[in-house]
Amino acid sequence: MAKSVGNVEKYLRVNVNSKFKMKNPIYPCLWFDGKAAEAATFYCSVFADSHITSNMPMVVLFELAGKKFDGIKWRTSI
Repeated sequence: MAKSVGNVEKYLRVNVNSKFKMKNPIYPCLWFDGKAAEAATFYCSVFADSHITSNMPMVVLFELAGKKFDGIKWRTSI
């Protein structure tokens, strides 16, 4: 039984990386309570090689040191 489990683990290690590659990269999505553009501007001022790539009504896309982030500008109603 232990040998078959080892074979499954070996199969997964070899094949997950080769067969199931994602087509699109994953990047963090951060929720800001209506102030995503302001937060992105602040973070871009703190980290080198950073900039806002798109500022839309509901979403701001930005890169910090070459890493992509998505900021949501949604306000919670309490």
